Amino acid sequence: MEKKPWFANRGQMMQLVVAALALTIGGKNVWKDFLVSDYFSSGALLFYSLIGAVIVSFIWAAHYSRHRVGDETAAERKPAPPRLLFIKSASYGLGNDAYADVTVLLKGYVKHNCVNVPVSNSTFNMDPFPGKPKHLRVYYLLDGVEHEIVRHEGDQLVLPDEVLGPGKLAEELENGRIRADLRRIRAERDRLRSELQRECSKNEKPEIRAEIRLVRSQGIHSQGHVRGVEHFSFGIYADLYVCNFRATKTTLRTIEMDGSAIRPPIQFSEIHVFNPTQPRYHEAGTPAPPPVVLEQGIEHHFELTAQANVEGQRENFPTISLHGLKILVVDAFGGKHVASLQPDAAVTPIPTR
Repeated sequence: MEKKPWFANRGQMMQLVVAALALTIGGKNVWKDFLVSDYFSSGALLFYSLIGAVIVSFIWAAHYSRHRVGDETAAERKPAPPRLLFIKSASYGLGNDAYADVTVLLKGYVKHNCVNVPVSNSTFNMDPFPGKPKHLRVYYLLDGVEHEIVRHEGDQLVLPDEVLGPGKLAEELENGRIRADLRRIRAERDRLRSELQRECSKNEKPEIRAEIRLVRSQGIHSQGHVRGVEHFSFGIYADLYVCNFRATKTTLRTIEMDGSAIRPPIQFSEIHVFNPTQPRYHEAGTPAPPPVVLEQGIEHHFELTAQANVEGQRENFPTISLHGLKILVVDAFGGKHVASLQPDAAVTPIPTR
């Protein structure tokens, strides 16, 4: 503590002024006696007594001031009584009611009415919103007075939150800006990491590109009435070209065909895919030929056959445009890939002779 001068208060300043004024008046009155060398006149003795009283007063004031400064220093060194801290509630999350209650966990960190913990997932042994920057909101009582404090993930929670001086406040503000920059950097890092994981997950699955070529009719198989509605069915035949653009190998599981957008609508059944290099049918009791493995960058040719069922009289539909036909190639992982079809693809039902 800086030592104060003993005349720092107003009373001691007035004492100094009165003493100087008394000495001036007394010295003026006895000056005539000093000129005639009468140093022991009644006025001179009174002047001597006044000087002695002023000196004694100054000595006593200095002594009192020295003891007072020592008492103040001792009082400052005396530890302040502990303050009572009580945690009312603590929430960890994103805001707007997106919180996890961590009141009980935070109360476990209170020691000697103080808390000093980092705001992190490891502190609370949970991550309620993975990959997103979170903050901690605490309502607490300090000596019976309610307070609120918010600390972001990565900050340090210190309770009681002491009052900061100007220099410390500037330091805290600068640290706050640095922490805000770090939070933005972490958020950008998490975003890039999520995008990288999504790209990696895409690379783990096959990417098949398929094309349908040379679609043609195989002839009308049947015609008649179903529930009073005329209908006819015919077979179609097409060439299917498939190429896998990923490193993950796969096979063809099935082909899905949706003709609900065709005019007139077509329902497809008995959809089959054959490998031209293998026999279409095998004898009973013999193992089926192995499926074709779709490797990266290798195009494979398949033959596609299906049964098309159309409502109405065949004479009314000499040529049916396949615009709107949706064909999906399903791989062994269950992934569905759209097969492209030529815009002018069409079939003409031809009666079987």
